[in-house]
Amino acid sequence: TTAINFHIPGNGHVSIDILNDCGQVIDILVNRQLAFGDHTVNWNSINHPAGLYLYRMQFEGFSKVQKMMILH
Repeated sequence: TTAINFHIPGNGHVSIDILNDCGQVIDILVNRQLAFGDHTVNWNSINHPAGLYLYRMQFEGFSKVQKMMILH
């Protein structure tokens, strides 16, 4: 399990997707309204092979992409 910690500066819609190394969405972790503040979401990668993944967070027009390396 990988924990993704994030902060949002106000109430609003948040989406967090996991993408494979080809840019395909393989999991949707969050797709809902969240309140202002700090949050943590967990991704269980047990059903996916070890390797490089990306997570994309979107909030009210802002988008951020981060790399993750999964090792089993």
